[in-house]
Amino acid sequence: MSAELSENTQELSTLTGPAITKTGTVKRETTTETVVKMKMAFTNAQLPILLPSLLPVGYTAESLQANFAEVEALEALMQQQQTKTQEQVIETRKFIDSRKAIHQIYVKDRGMCRILFKDDLQAQVELELKGNVNQAYGNWFKEVKGFYTRISNSERLKTEVAKINMKPADLEAQLTAIAALETIKNNQKKKIAAAQAATEARDLKFDEMFARYSTLVKYSKILLGKNQAIEALGIVVKR
Repeated sequence: MSAELSENTQELSTLTGPAITKTGTVKRETTTETVVKMKMAFTNAQLPILLPSLLPVGYTAESLQANFAEVEALEALMQQQQTKTQEQVIETRKFIDSRKAIHQIYVKDRGMCRILFKDDLQAQVELELKGNVNQAYGNWFKEVKGFYTRISNSERLKTEVAKINMKPADLEAQLTAIAALETIKNNQKKKIAAAQAATEARDLKFDEMFARYSTLVKYSKILLGKNQAIEALGIVVKR
């Protein structure tokens, strides 16, 4: 089950978003921290003490405000991404717990059947009792569903497994749980797809706005030089 768990939890890293490494330092900024800096830069660049210096390269109060609005749109995408990822995490946990519960009962029932049918070659073949239990989900699901379905559809097998306390109600409960697991798995796939789409939309928008922010910072450093007013953009002036 560990491989499945690893596969289903790898998406968790998308919750916090990409980390931005600052050139020349070991500090890493989260997406949220960088977005705060973007909003400050696009807002404060409109100040009377800064804007006139930026006009020659095409910045206006309107264009800067438009960029600020785009960053707010990015924040909305970030929130949506977190929501979709959390929904995926919840569905994945539900899937893992449901599969684990079915698996535990199946391993016990299969083990008992291997003893019960040790001299019954036909039953061993019908129930696939030889070898190890499949670990990959697709093969595992087929194996487990087939095991309980074949017993339920055979009066001979049902009569035999009653000797090891496998009742018709127990078989029905497992088949119901297996059907529910299939639904959960399908829902999980949808949640994963939605989370991935939300992550891609967030990252695309982030890259776009970070590029605009970086351009503003670069122009400002050249046009404003050592003017301490540039610190309003989050740029530290070396004294």
